[in-house]
Amino acid sequence: MSHSDQFNPQKSLAKAALIPSTIVALLSILISLLVSKIFSKQISAHHISGSSIFWGAVIASILVLIFFGISMIIGLIADKVDPNVTMLLAMFSFFFKLIFLGVGLALIGKLTQPTSINRTSFLVTALGLIFTWLVGEIVGFLKLKFQLPLPQADK
Repeated sequence: MSHSDQFNPQKSLAKAALIPSTIVALLSILISLLVSKIFSKQISAHHISGSSIFWGAVIASILVLIFFGISMIIGLIADKVDPNVTMLLAMFSFFFKLIFLGVGLALIGKLTQPTSINRTSFLVTALGLIFTWLVGEIVGFLKLKFQLPLPQADK
């Protein structure tokens, strides 16, 4: 079996999470666009810009997909390195994601107004994507059916 024919569980897990999450992100953006167009009069009566709903969904989608994409990339890299380096990569991934998320949310909060990025649209999209990604990873992991070897009993 050639190297390219080998099964890679990290790629399988990445696909199981990335594909449904991308679909949900696109659907969230489409729904936000439709809601902002269909209910434009009702939305504007509440001093909410239709485009802010759209941008809330777009920014949340980008932020969440990058956040989880970092883990996916680290997992694919860690598959090719020495197992001792894997823990360092996991720690780097964890801290980098925390910094990325914190800076991203702080920038959104400080540099934008609720009239430019709708916070509710952002929240609903982010939570939907987080849920979809995690369920995708769980389903992908269960499909892999990892069998962990049990320690042998000494006689």
